[in-house]
Amino acid sequence: MQVGIYHSASLLVSSRPPTPGIVSRGIGLEGLCSFLAGLWGTGSGSTTLTENVHTLAITKVANRKSVQLGAIFLILSSFTGKDLVH
Repeated sequence: MQVGIYHSASLLVSSRPPTPGIVSRGIGLEGLCSFLAGLWGTGSGSTTLTENVHTLAITKVANRKSVQLGAIFLILSSFTGKDLVH
């Protein structure tokens, strides 16, 4: 299980280690998102990715606003088709 990723990410952002309650909420949210992905038929679930911890380590960017802005950009760019980007 990828519980260690929660601890690794907290160390990279100089935060306290997550409590068991926080970890269980994170795992529960991953389960809910995987359930929704199955309902929508995406073919893949949702999970904590080790790549996200590597991105934190390499870029040294652990700002919540920058992650939210990046997520918004990715969501908006998903509405444009590949045909528009040549």
